[in-house]
Order: sequence, then C-alpha cells, then structure tokens
Amino acid sequence: MEGKLAENIRALRKEKKMTQEQLAECLDVTVGAVSKWESGATTPDLSMIMELAHFFAVSVDALLGYQWQNSSLEQTLERLKKLRQQRNYQQAIQLGEKELRRYPNHFQLVYQLAMLHLDVGAENDKSHVYRGQELLCHAIELFSQNTDPELSLWTLKNKLGDSYLYSRQPEQAVKIYRENNVNGINNARIAQALSDIMKRHEEAMPYAQKAFRQLTEELSETMVALASIYYGKMQLEEAGECMRWMISTLETVRPDNGFCETDIAVITILSSLGEFFLDAGDRERAKEYLLKAHRLARAYDMTPIEQVVTCRFFEGRLEGRHLLDYGAGGTEYLKTRLHRDTREEQPELYEMFEEVSRQVDEEVKAGALGEYTLGRSGE
Repeated sequence: MEGKLAENIRALRKEKKMTQEQLAECLDVTVGAVSKWESGATTPDLSMIMELAHFFAVSVDALLGYQWQNSSLEQTLERLKKLRQQRNYQQAIQLGEKELRRYPNHFQLVYQLAMLHLDVGAENDKSHVYRGQELLCHAIELFSQNTDPELSLWTLKNKLGDSYLYSRQPEQAVKIYRENNVNGINNARIAQALSDIMKRHEEAMPYAQKAFRQLTEELSETMVALASIYYGKMQLEEAGECMRWMISTLETVRPDNGFCETDIAVITILSSLGEFFLDAGDRERAKEYLLKAHRLARAYDMTPIEQVVTCRFFEGRLEGRHLLDYGAGGTEYLKTRLHRDTREEQPELYEMFEEVSRQVDEEVKAGALGEYTLGRSGE
C-alpha cells in the first residue's frame, strides 16, 4: 500500500479554498505545523489525522492515500452491487451497515447503502427512507471522493429530492428540486410534483412550459446531430429522414391555423437540409429546401406578433416571440446562418442563399408568397 498524507492534506485544503493560516486556525494548531505536514517534514498524530479526516469529510484511509489491492472493502462494495441487483435488500443492508461502522466516511459505501435503504423505502417503509436520506446527505458531503464520471452531485441531490416524495414530504422535495434546478434541468420534476401530488396546477404550468421548450430544443439539436453524422457517412437519405421526422414531430404540437413559436425550429431544419444537399452536389434539392426555409421565415416575420400563437397544450404565452430563442425572427436567423459561412469559405452556399433570398423578395413584392404555412411546405 502507498500513503500520500502530505499531498492529500495540501490538495484538500486547496479544494476548500483555504490558506494554511485558515486551516491552522480551524484546527487550533500553528501555521508551521500545517506547513510541515504538507511538506512531509512531520506527520500529524493519530488524533489529529482523525480530526483532519472529519474536517475534510473523507475517510481516514482516503486521507492517508492508501491504495488497497483486493481489499475487503472493495469486495464488500461488489457484493453490495450484486445483492442489490438480486433485490436481496435485507442481506445487503445488514452487510453494508456492518461495514459502515469500519468506514463511516467512505463515499461509495455510504452512497450504495443509501440507495439500498431508499429501494426498500420506495415500498412504503418510511424508516428505510429516513435512513436513506441521512446517508444520502452524508454522501453529498463526501462527494469530493467520487471517481465515477457518470455520477454527479446533481444526481445525488435529485435522489434526495425524490426520497422526500417517498416520505410524503413534497414541499421539501420541490425545495430541493428548485435549489438544484441548474439551467432549468428540473423543470419537469417540479411541474410533476406541484401538479400530481400537491394539486397546485397553476403554479406547475410555467415549469411544464419551460420543460417543453427545453425538450423541443434538445430534440431538435439531437436530430440535427444525427443527421450530421449520417451526412458525414454519406448516408444522405438517412440524414434527410432525421430532419423530416423532426419536422413532422414539431407539426404535432402546432395549432391548426397560424404560425407557432416552433416554426423557427422548422426553418432551421429546412435550411440545414438545403446545406446538406448542396454539399452533396444536389443543387435542385438544396434550392428546394432553402426556398421552403426562406418562404416560411418571411411569412412568419410578416405575421403580427399577436397572431403568432402558442403550441398546443399551452396556456398563455412564453416570454419572447417564439419558442426557440434564435433572434427577432426567421429571416434574421437565416442571415445569421449565412454570415456564419463567409463568401470565401463556402461561395456556392453564399450564392444560393442570395439567389433564394432575392426570389422570395420578388414573391413578396408580387404578392405571390400568399399565406405560406408549414402545412403547405410539402413536409
């Protein structure tokens, strides 16, 4: 086994953004003592090592930096995983609680045991829910030990919020979801808790609307990414299918008449299809899709803002003109896409954008654009 006490004290102190003076004051020791610990000149005594481990919320083993090969703890953790998969919860909990007495500050052990208690608690055993909450709070304190890249602090906090739903404490659950709502990632959770459990439907609606907005954006971005992958593999039909599927999906939430906030996403997809086919040398299909994009953008922008309606299932309006916040309108967004690729970098694309834009300008002047809607775009 290998110890790294000096290195770990220094790293944990810096992680807390503390100076040696501040750490010394917290532990009631001299600055010189801390400096010697971190340089390896001296080693803190056993009682101080335990105090340091408690202060930094790590296990003594973790603080000492011991790496055990085939240790009993590692075997226990593997055993706990298997017992959980087999739904042998009682045996797993007995084993985990016994091991916890030896390693009370080991993150993986605390986290796995918390999940076991919550699994049992989900079947209406509140005593296990409360124990799971206690352990999960401790796991959050120990999170700096985590080495699993797929496990985030956000996940742990949301699991804690979920546990309060199990124990019929929805107010506490919503409080945690709101505190942990980074970039609106918990909007759907908050809406569901407010509506399903607390019956506060009006309060839930704005969260549901924002969640829908995020879902639409992410779905659009995902399908554009898939289409780009297919295009890169020269599977043009599959790329086109991804885009057309997204358009048809967006159409299901449009009202029967008029323009909707989601039309900006459709304009984006039509424009991307045009660019794909132009790169593939199919100028006819490229121009077809770019014309659809420009016509829809122009018709959208010519519609008075009060006539741009919301999606189905929505009450009221979202902030701004449209659901996907790309700018003041469709035409402006298309110009942004054009300027992203300069005349020198993609002259053929620039030329076709200009050609299509002029054609649509003439159609507008002649009154030939008519009431162009998504339903008439051929998608």
